[in-house]
Amino acid sequence: NVRRAPNTSGEIVAQYKKGQTIKYDLVIIDLNGFVWISYIGGSGKRNYVATGATKNGERFGSAWGTFK
Repeated sequence: NVRRAPNTSGEIVAQYKKGQTIKYDLVIIDLNGFVWISYIGGSGKRNYVATGATKNGERFGSAWGTFK
């Protein structure tokens, strides 16, 4: 899910399917359990996508997707 805020309560504004790509410019590792990537969408607003889990403020486990 693509959200307007880097949390699971953020409004869902789009969804990506397997194989689609995202060009992101920001990574956020939060203390609430998620790693987020972020980018400015076509609307000019910042969007956020969860890409993995965190534990104690660090990535925990595998990323949800492929990153280059």
